[in-house]
Amino acid sequence: MSNNIVIVGAGECGANAALALREFGYDGSVILVGNEPTAPYERPTLTKGISQLGRPTIDLRTLIERKVEVKLGTTATQIDPFRNVIVMDDGGAIEFERALLATGSSPRRLPSIPISKRVSYIRTLDDALNFWPRIKNGTKLAVLGAGLIGLEVAAVANTLGADVRVFEAATRIMRRSVPDEIAVALHDIHTKKGVSIHCGVGLAEVEERADCIRVHLEDYASFEAEFVLVAVGCVPSVELAKSAGIPIENGIAVNCFLQTSNPSIYAAGDCCSFPFPALAGRRVRLESWRSARELGIIAATNMLGGNRSVDIVPWFWSDQYEITLQVAGIHDDKHQIVRRDLSPDSFVVFGLDDEGRVAAASGIGPGTPRTIKIAERLISRAETISEHHLRNREIDLRRFL
Repeated sequence: MSNNIVIVGAGECGANAALALREFGYDGSVILVGNEPTAPYERPTLTKGISQLGRPTIDLRTLIERKVEVKLGTTATQIDPFRNVIVMDDGGAIEFERALLATGSSPRRLPSIPISKRVSYIRTLDDALNFWPRIKNGTKLAVLGAGLIGLEVAAVANTLGADVRVFEAATRIMRRSVPDEIAVALHDIHTKKGVSIHCGVGLAEVEERADCIRVHLEDYASFEAEFVLVAVGCVPSVELAKSAGIPIENGIAVNCFLQTSNPSIYAAGDCCSFPFPALAGRRVRLESWRSARELGIIAATNMLGGNRSVDIVPWFWSDQYEITLQVAGIHDDKHQIVRRDLSPDSFVVFGLDDEGRVAAASGIGPGTPRTIKIAERLISRAETISEHHLRNREIDLRRFL
């Protein structure tokens, strides 16, 4: 068997895993396979407008200097788990001793949406390059989905002068990501900027016409737009794992060491789900830039014989207009919610579990990053703090560290 480690997926997770293997002293062959023709880049830039597109994850020269063999524009189509071989779309095959699946995810498609030049999904650099040049002053844009991607695009499009309407099936924006108070504050910010947000509305049909596209809602209302952005979540890319007979459970099922049911194959990033200790072992799948990077490094550690379980605190950020949102941990509807006001336009919402431990924190406004950084450490240590101490901004939370 070849002394190869093959990484399928050249995004944030895969590229950092490849580099970590070298940093940890692995001197065998490392092959990084990416289905896009471009060097690894940061996906968060895709929703920030045309000026920020394509910022590299890791410079391609750095990977080459570290003797990582990079195969771009190539798709892995199948894994033969008996021979430890990955079959490529060009007919070639790569043997491996160990493999890491960092295949990421793809946008969730809606069957009621026609395939059209007026309908966009943003997941790749090409998607963004096709979308952003169309958004100008006066452009009528309908955004389907009020999650992170939908709202970031809405904010940038609004800044460019577009007439933006956002449609969300849930009763509020960012239903899966932040607690109610944060969602209300973000909703108000968008509304004051001129974005029209409609929550609790179902999509009936999207009808393409000669010069526009018409969005029909289940309540019989309709809205005419020049372009539609669909941002209703992502689906983990699991086809390669399925071909190897690996179980799927909201993504590629891995254990706390990111190892699949096949001991030679690992998975990391937003293609996989793993048991999360802070949620009593419930499986989670993380869809953030930093989590992808950190999980790739953990996978690299364990492929080299390490024994590091997933010990990260999930974290993500979002810039919408001049406002920064940061979230640490995973909010749960069962959490006790405690608000800490930092200033008239800045606050943090903590989520406490049944034992009173800090399990999550979300902050909005200019004063929040420092507090969220402290919250990350509180979450990682499972610290118990009273509601009084969390609410009182005169009390420095660092004392509990």
